[in-house]
Amino acid sequence: MDSVKDILVPLYDSDHLDSVLATAFIQAQRFHAHISAVFVSDDPNEAAAFAGEGLSGALIQDMVDAAEHEGQRQTLKTRLNFNMFLERHHIAQISRNHMGEENSETRTASLEFSEPPANEAIIWRARLSDVTIVPFLGKQENPKASEVIHGVLFESGHALVIAPPTPPKSAGSRICIGWNGTPECARALEASMKWLRHAEEVTILTSDEYQRRGPTSADVQSYLKLHGITAPIHQFAAIDRNVGEGMLRACREVNADMLTMGAYSHSRLRQMILGGVTRHILEEGHLTVLMSR
Repeated sequence: MDSVKDILVPLYDSDHLDSVLATAFIQAQRFHAHISAVFVSDDPNEAAAFAGEGLSGALIQDMVDAAEHEGQRQTLKTRLNFNMFLERHHIAQISRNHMGEENSETRTASLEFSEPPANEAIIWRARLSDVTIVPFLGKQENPKASEVIHGVLFESGHALVIAPPTPPKSAGSRICIGWNGTPECARALEASMKWLRHAEEVTILTSDEYQRRGPTSADVQSYLKLHGITAPIHQFAAIDRNVGEGMLRACREVNADMLTMGAYSHSRLRQMILGGVTRHILEEGHLTVLMSR
């Protein structure tokens, strides 16, 4: 598909809620798309599972009740923030089942509340959404953020867009392609074509430390030319042996507002233990990132 009509936005307790909604709004404007927000609620019974041994039944029940109260607070907070977002950007709230029935110039969005197990529901929805946009992960983020990001990456069959830590002014006008010749990068390139065709500038990032066996950046340049996209090649180097940091610096050097890249060319477990490009971008990225696995 060459366009985006339905943007899935999982919402949960995150300090980056404003940024993910701002990123979704930028993409909705670019593609005249509907924003489908889904609030990911916690299961209060999970509190009991982590209570440990030696606690009385009454104390465990108190923990469950407290979790329910906190869940209600987060639900109300999310609804209020979402309504303020709609009002600020003059967006009409309609049911997802009726999207497309409004005037093509009308901005639309919907908000649903998902029952546990929420992650599975989000993954299923992501399989039939044009793109899923999630908050920046960071190093100290809610574990639910990591679960959603990796669930969509590994199980949805689609690419994932990650919003930056702060609300961006633009996302997709100046795009960098992080290329290393792997199947993951090829899938990210395919997924990003709808953005690349609308971009003002496209730059291919390449590095000897990042390249694997496969097509080179010059091959990518020729491929994009067939699609009418001119993209210069920008060589970058790792910083203190950190390829991810070198890639982010290259994005700053060309003033990019979006990066597209393959995720987890090495295994996720290896990257969690030893570090890696994907992990560094997820934790330290400063711009909108499109990832594909």
